[in-house]
Amino acid sequence: MCLSDICDKSSMVSELMNPYSNYKSVKVSPEIFSLLSDQDFQPAVTAFKDGNIYKTLKNADFTLLFEKINKEQLRALLGSIEQEVNQSLGENVVNDLKDFSLKLNSRHTNINELILAVSILVVALKSSLALACRILYRAICGIDLFVLNNDNIISIEKNISTVLCHFYRVFSQDLMIDYSGSKMWSVLLLDCDPPYGGHIHEFGMLVSQTLNFAGEFGESAKYSFVTIDEELICLHCLTDEIINLGIPLIKKGT
Repeated sequence: MCLSDICDKSSMVSELMNPYSNYKSVKVSPEIFSLLSDQDFQPAVTAFKDGNIYKTLKNADFTLLFEKINKEQLRALLGSIEQEVNQSLGENVVNDLKDFSLKLNSRHTNINELILAVSILVVALKSSLALACRILYRAICGIDLFVLNNDNIISIEKNISTVLCHFYRVFSQDLMIDYSGSKMWSVLLLDCDPPYGGHIHEFGMLVSQTLNFAGEFGESAKYSFVTIDEELICLHCLTDEIINLGIPLIKKGT
């Protein structure tokens, strides 16, 4: 539903934007039934299509940019960018993404820069869909949102912005334990009043954790996460710059 308009333009692009495209397909029993109807999902679909990244790509007719490459070439391109993004969700950013960000003070001057800019936005949308699926899955499992607040935070060890994202590392007395599988890439909430003043209220995506069951503070953990915006985008520092610069209308045969 979220990718239906893109599918009308290019089934190849929409298929590779599906977060489940990274996995083997599964056979669904004809006896299975859905917990939620298409109508239940409609508000989420509408919110997704009202997002800045989606509208930027759609208005640029971005699928035309990939019409001359095949499915495996596009899979390799998006996979390479996904890998670099995942390696950069922290204090350090890979050189290719850092170098590209430095060029975002002027219009894209060549086709390679345009392809990279559009591909980053595509990867961002794909990751937001994956995160939305993760949130839904954990809700179905009955897992409450994990909250880091004044009651369980020992210290905020890192609070920095890179060209890609905003990164936190928080030392906490609470352990984030559940039974829904891996906690990586799950959403948490940081809601606290730091000693240096102000108030922090940020949703984040967990990228790493270190658990200690017998330390000086008893059971404790260090949570590293990057903030997400209202569109569930974790690399919003970079995507915001790309959108502010603009993506030109792509013509057939570009």
